[in-house]
Amino acid sequence: MRAAVFAERVLSLPTDGVTALLAVVLDDGRAGLPDGKMAMRALTDALGDAERIPYIVRADWYQAAAHNGHDSVCKLLLELPPFQSLPREVIEEIAPGVDTGIPLGRRKSQARSTDRITLERLLLDPEPSVIKNLLQNPALTEDWVLRIATRRPNLPDVMRQIAKVPRWFDRYWVRVAIARNPYSPTGLAIRVIPGLNRQELREIAADGTLHIEVREAARLASERRG
Repeated sequence: MRAAVFAERVLSLPTDGVTALLAVVLDDGRAGLPDGKMAMRALTDALGDAERIPYIVRADWYQAAAHNGHDSVCKLLLELPPFQSLPREVIEEIAPGVDTGIPLGRRKSQARSTDRITLERLLLDPEPSVIKNLLQNPALTEDWVLRIATRRPNLPDVMRQIAKVPRWFDRYWVRVAIARNPYSPTGLAIRVIPGLNRQELREIAADGTLHIEVREAARLASERRG
C-alpha cells in the first residue's frame, strides 16, 4: 500500500516536479530525518515494481534529473547490475545442501511448510520463486532472512524478492545486509543507503568489495549526518 500510494502521487507530478521532490527526499533521507527515511522506503518499494513505475518513466525522470543537475537523483534511479555476479548455473551448482533435482513446484510448495529443517534447507535455494514463497511464510524469522540477504554468491532477483516484502524490508539489519552484499543490484543498494545509521555508512564507504557508487552514496550520507 505504501509503495502504491507513493507511486500514484509521484506519477501525478510533472517530470521536473518529480526530480525536485526526489532530491528533497534524498536529502532528508541522508540527514536521517524520519520522514525522509519513510519516503525513501516507499520510493524503493515503488521502484522495485516495474508495473507501478515502468522503465520508460524512470528514463524520463533520469533525463530530467541530469538536465537539472540533480546528480544524486540520477544515481538513485540507476539500475546498475551487481558489482559481483556469477552465472545462475554456477550458483545453482554450488548452492550447499540444496537438491535442485527436486522439481521446482515441489520446492515452492515446501517453502510454505512449517517444518524447521525443510525451511532451513530452502534458505539456500537459488531459485527466486522459491525464496518468494519462503519470505511470505509466517514461520520465517529475521535471522533466517538475514541468512538469505547475506548469502554470497547470490542472485540479484533473490535480493529483489526481499525488498518486495515490507515485513522484512522494514527491518533495519535486513536493509544493512542488502547494502553490504556485493551481489545486490547496485541501484537497490544505493536506495537503501539513506536510511542507514552513520556507523554502517562509514563501514560501507570503506568497503572495497562494494560498487564505487554504493560506497560514494554511503560517504555522502555520512557527511550529511555530520
